[in-house]
Order: sequence, then C-alpha cells, then structure tokens
Amino acid sequence: MLRRLNLIFFVGSTNLAAERQNVVALGGATIHRGATQGKSSPPYRLNPSPVALKGRQNFPESIPMPNSYTSLRYHVTFSTKNRFPLIPEDWRTDLYRYIGGIIRGQQGKLLEIGGRSDHLHLLFSMRADQALSEILRQIKSDSSKWIHCRWVERRGFHWQRGFGGFTVSRSAEDQIAAYIRNQKSHHRKMTFQEEFIKLLKAHEIDYDERYIWI
Repeated sequence: MLRRLNLIFFVGSTNLAAERQNVVALGGATIHRGATQGKSSPPYRLNPSPVALKGRQNFPESIPMPNSYTSLRYHVTFSTKNRFPLIPEDWRTDLYRYIGGIIRGQQGKLLEIGGRSDHLHLLFSMRADQALSEILRQIKSDSSKWIHCRWVERRGFHWQRGFGGFTVSRSAEDQIAAYIRNQKSHHRKMTFQEEFIKLLKAHEIDYDERYIWI
C-alpha cells in the first residue's frame, strides 16, 4: 500500500539549507545528493530503509549453479536409401560397434541398437549442447565411409536423408530397449514403412508420406 513519507534531500550547495518535501513512496528511504560548491552534483544515491534491510535478511545467500544437468535420451530410426536390403546379418555386429564408437566420440552413450537389412534403430543419450540432427549426420557420414572402405562391393551404400527421432523418458528406457532388441519378431508382421508410420502416429507427429522416403 502506498503511504506518504518524509524524504530528506541534501542539495550540494553550502548556501542552501536542508529542505523537507512530502512525497508519495512505496517504502522509506533517504536520498542524498552531495556536492561541494562549484562542482557538478553526482546522481542521487538511494539508501534503503531499515525496514527494507531487515526484510532482506530473511532470504538465504545466493548459491551459484555453475553446471547444467540433463537427461536426454532418444530413440532414432532410419533406413538405407530406397530401403534396399544392404545390411547383411553377418556384419551387423561390426556396424553396431562402429556406430557406438561414433556416438562415444560425440560424448554420448549408445544404450541399445538393432534393426534389419534395410533399417536401424538406436537408443542413446547425448549432451545438452548438441543438436540431434548433427549427431545423425555424423553417424550416417562416418558409417557410410567405413562401409565403403571395408566392403568394396558396398561402394554404392547410402543411408536415407531423413530420420525419425523420439524423446524417451528414463521410465520408458527399458521398454524401448526391448523393442529394439526384438526387431526380428516385430518385422514378421509389418514392414519398416508400416512401423515408421506407426511411430509417427504414436508420437502425434504430422507428416506427408510423399516426402518420408527421400
């Protein structure tokens, strides 16, 4: 509530006496404007009232928080270009290990990986200052180069340009990991295209099917 208080102004001139003025204020304070004769006066300095200082004692001292703490997990899936069956089962284990190394190089952690001959599923954690699209660009680029060098007959290997990325809570991590491990049984009943559309719908993501498989 506004209340009328007396504030005392000290004006910087030896020829002027102190002058009282009635003003409307939110809290008591004394404003000093001190200057010697012949010199310009500095800005007003506001001294908090004893009431304000007493209230400030009720607050704890400020404690800095220098670090950020996050828990970011993603379920990501993407296919080979045109969904060609270019990932034979006999070298999937090596590919999975290599992709795990790429993620570790980005200071992330691969939690689960799996898939079929035409696509992959990944569950991994990542740093807060990284963009998901940049990590996926690195995974696809580096793994493609590795495949080209290791298997000469796969020189035409490419991943699709896009991907599906879905956030995962800590409580759902085990469920998603089990889903990725059981890809073989899932795809006895549905294709990757059907699975991908189902994931988009489950996460309420708008899409235009004309541009999904580029």
